Amino acid sequence: MSDFRKDIEVVSALRQLDPDLVEAIVMVESYGGRADAFRHEPGFWTKYLADNPRYAGKNPRRVSSSYGLMQVMYPTAVDLGFRHEPEMLFLPGVNLDYGTKYLASLMKRFDGNTELAVRAYNGGPGGARKAITAPYWRKVQAALKKIKAVRA
Repeated sequence: MSDFRKDIEVVSALRQLDPDLVEAIVMVESYGGRADAFRHEPGFWTKYLADNPRYAGKNPRRVSSSYGLMQVMYPTAVDLGFRHEPEMLFLPGVNLDYGTKYLASLMKRFDGNTELAVRAYNGGPGGARKAITAPYWRKVQAALKKIKAVRA
């Protein structure tokens, strides 16, 4: 389904994640697997970054946006050790590396509970049990079902 399946398989194996699940997240997050997908989150800047000294003087649009295949938020990548310009997250290998690193950390945090980890991937760890992340979980489940059917 995704043009990046081989890359997804490699990085998923590294992180001990189900590649079908990672591909499902890619398909939902990036409008069908578009490496150039971009989404600005202006409320994220206001709520989390505007008063954070780490982001003082930074362009709000660049640092409060999600990038690429897994729609990795720049601050999330920074928290995971990313030290480059935000646009580097458009590179499929970089994006999949940081997206799966984050997903793996959520799987660990939620003791392997895929639903909670996926919901947290969308709404942050605090959003894992909030109703607002349920539709996202259903979209990922539907994409996962299609991927598994094609691969069967």
